[in-house]
Amino acid sequence: MKIITNCVICGAPLDNPTTYKHYCPDCLSDLTSEWMRHAAERLKRDSPKKPCVRCGTMIEGYPPNKRYCAECAIEVHRKKNRIQKNAPEKGKSPSGNLVKKKPYERHRKKPASPAFSINQVQAKADQLGISYGQCALLIQQGKVKP
Repeated sequence: MKIITNCVICGAPLDNPTTYKHYCPDCLSDLTSEWMRHAAERLKRDSPKKPCVRCGTMIEGYPPNKRYCAECAIEVHRKKNRIQKNAPEKGKSPSGNLVKKKPYERHRKKPASPAFSINQVQAKADQLGISYGQCALLIQQGKVKP
C-alpha cells in the first residue's frame, strides 16, 4: 500500500503519514461536518412518518417505534406518573390489607439425604456381581436391600 504524505484535498503535509490517513485535521473537520449534514438530511428524508396515537399530528422517524409527538409524550408521562402515585404499595391490596406472598424457591424443602452410603451400595453391588449404577437403581426401585 502506498503511504500518503500530503492531504488529498489541500495538499498540506500530514503529521504522521500512514496508509489510512488521507486528510489534514482542517479538511477532515470540514468533511465530517458535511458528512453529518448529509446524514441528517438523509435521515429526515428517509425516515418513516406516522401519526401520533393521541392527537394525530405527523411524527417524523427516529426512533421508528415512537408512538406520541413531543407534547403528547409529556402528557402521557404525567398521567402515568399520577396513576403510579395513587397505586397501592407493593405487598398490599387496593383496600390496604397485606397480601400473603408466595414462598421463594430457595425456601422449599431440600430433598432427603440418601438412605445408604456409597460404600454400602458398592459392597452390595460387589456381592451381587453387578455394577454400582445398576445396584443403585435396584435399591431405588426397592428390589434390593443392602
